[in-house]
Amino acid sequence: MRHPSAYALLGVGVVGAGVAAYWLTRPRSGPPVPAVLTVQGPSQAYVGAVVTWTARLAPKPRRPVDWRWTLTGPRTTAPRAATTSTGTDRYTVTVYQEGTYTLTVTATCACGKVYRATATLTVHPTPPVNAGSVIVQGPTSGQVGQALTFTAVTNGVTAPQYQWWYTIVQGGSREYPWSTANTLTLTPDTPGQYVVGVYVVSAANPQALLTGYLTVMVAGGSSS
Repeated sequence: MRHPSAYALLGVGVVGAGVAAYWLTRPRSGPPVPAVLTVQGPSQAYVGAVVTWTARLAPKPRRPVDWRWTLTGPRTTAPRAATTSTGTDRYTVTVYQEGTYTLTVTATCACGKVYRATATLTVHPTPPVNAGSVIVQGPTSGQVGQALTFTAVTNGVTAPQYQWWYTIVQGGSREYPWSTANTLTLTPDTPGQYVVGVYVVSAANPQALLTGYLTVMVAGGSSS
């Protein structure tokens, strides 16, 4: 008989005058799944904008995590090139100068493991008053699995180029490539509050970045 440590005992029963033990090979546990750190937030903004990023470490460690954020770039809320924040998985800052910023978040687990992720932010000058405007039209509610179509309506914009994006509040985000398409069809697969938006630039004024957005509530799909 093999050593019981190699098995898991299922039960014990009486067979005739003896006792029979029922064993099943103990399943082997697979290798641990490595945690992955991701950071979500905007990739573009205007001068003077307040921007927020959120970090997510999954699978979530069982032990406490220390968060450290560093933003380097032309200028933020303080007259220096970098600003640092610690303590939470969310980081908010005001950007005061156009240019490219680099964000680094470091998550240090009490177990000793260290994780890092980076993101970039391009800050554009505040558009002039005569740069035109854009609004997003479309449904403000829907369901998981339902195709939702949104349209960007511009005013005073010559030969516009569009970049669509969406953010799920407390969830993920996505940006689409620049194109001439003023519509976006989105089929959500996750319930929640979505912010669907578009960036627009004009051939006549390519330095002025316009933006419009719409908030959409997506409910869970109906069961069949």
